[in-house]
Amino acid sequence: MPKFTFRLQSYLELKEKMEDSRKAEYGRAMADLAAKREEETRLVNERVGVTAKFRGSILQGIHPYEAKRFSDYLASLKESITMQQKIVAEAEKEVEIRRLSLVEAMRERKALGTLRDKRYEEYLEEQKSAEQKQTDEIVSYRTAKR
Repeated sequence: MPKFTFRLQSYLELKEKMEDSRKAEYGRAMADLAAKREEETRLVNERVGVTAKFRGSILQGIHPYEAKRFSDYLASLKESITMQQKIVAEAEKEVEIRRLSLVEAMRERKALGTLRDKRYEEYLEEQKSAEQKQTDEIVSYRTAKR
């Protein structure tokens, strides 16, 4: 019985490697997005803390110069948060692009895998048919010999 060979096996292996590569890219993009979201959260928390400290200072009485410094710092934090939100939005777009790329690679690999499975089933059927034919020939030879 001849061994089963899939003509597109090297192409299938290439598609599997591409899929693995795109999984890694997607993972890196997700990690990058998580880090950027963490930074955004840190900035927001810092702004909340500084705002609370500023309000507490106002209640206790604060020098105008100190109030100006708080105000400037809060404005700077607000600007940093806005910039970080834009960075996060870009990272989200990148993650979506990587996800779509991964989905496409998975679809291509799965199509080739399905084709290979179909070809293997055909191969098994052919082998089964050839065995049946050989068995029939043996039986008919023995019957003819009697």
